[in-house]
Amino acid sequence: MITAAVLLLAVVAVATVIWLLKSSNENTELKQTEPTVQTGFLMDTYIRQTTYDSSPDAGEKLRQLFDFLSEFENKASMYLSDSEISNINSHSGVMPVKVSDDIFQLLSRSKELCLQSEGRFDITIGALTKLWGITTDSPKVPSEEEIKDAQKLVDINQLVLDAENKTAKLNAPYMSLDLGGVAKGYACDLAREKYKELGLTSCLLSLGGNIYSFGTKADGTAFVIGLRDPLGDADDIFGTVTAPDKVISTTGGYERYFEQDGKRYHHVLDPKTGYPAGSDLLSVTIIAEEGLLADCLSTSLFVGGKEAVLKNLSQTDFDVIAVDQEKNIYLSDGIRSRFQLSEGSTYRLADSTE
Repeated sequence: MITAAVLLLAVVAVATVIWLLKSSNENTELKQTEPTVQTGFLMDTYIRQTTYDSSPDAGEKLRQLFDFLSEFENKASMYLSDSEISNINSHSGVMPVKVSDDIFQLLSRSKELCLQSEGRFDITIGALTKLWGITTDSPKVPSEEEIKDAQKLVDINQLVLDAENKTAKLNAPYMSLDLGGVAKGYACDLAREKYKELGLTSCLLSLGGNIYSFGTKADGTAFVIGLRDPLGDADDIFGTVTAPDKVISTTGGYERYFEQDGKRYHHVLDPKTGYPAGSDLLSVTIIAEEGLLADCLSTSLFVGGKEAVLKNLSQTDFDVIAVDQEKNIYLSDGIRSRFQLSEGSTYRLADSTE
């Protein structure tokens, strides 16, 4: 029997967003400005924008950002038949396809990161994604033969990009791009520039497992982000973090999954095995200025497990918060001063050498 997991709402995303509003002192007339909030459904998940911008058209600006990202989804989704990515997929093994500047940039940077991931992450994984169908209404456990056949169609080296003509081609027939592991992070990068263009002074963007903190709250303090307890209920957190003007991306095997014959299969596929990653981690959170990098690495390091995490705790261009199956929390050097373990938490900070 197969039971598909229910898609989590915004408040139950991989990273739970917490807005801490300070109470006004009874002896002062100063009061905290109430935020403007906009929610919706985008890129197969819930999106929430919160701004403390005092301009009268703040709500309209948030709507413009939503429409802007909706246009991006129309180009980047493999599930929309008329998208640029679907056009590339339908012409795999046939001919190169002209793409827009932002899709070309997304593909170029994604290919670069895939090649650096030691095979743990590959945007040409579309054949495997479709085979398992974990995010659809009819997921299934494929046969070994089906998995092996689909794995033959996963090879980032077969994605050919022509910078001069802005074209993309998958060399082998039936190959398929799936940008589910990078598109939301890249959307946060696009949002950063759009917020500036719109003249907003602050905004907290929650897009699935990706959070972008732009500016500050009305009192000048940073947004405080709660990190979802991977073993708890949807609104449980194991700690909080501040990350001004950075993207926080979390990957875990508990958000989307299905069960068959009493076994759970999550949505994070390992290109090397063709199966959901057998990670010894519960979740990996990456914090970086570049959303695409954060999104890609959270998946790559989750697939790579604790060994891969320990090798990346001293990086300077991103920070790591990882939780293993024994409820140990591993922190990179740069995030320790901005992470706070929740009071009464059953998790513990691990020695990074463990």
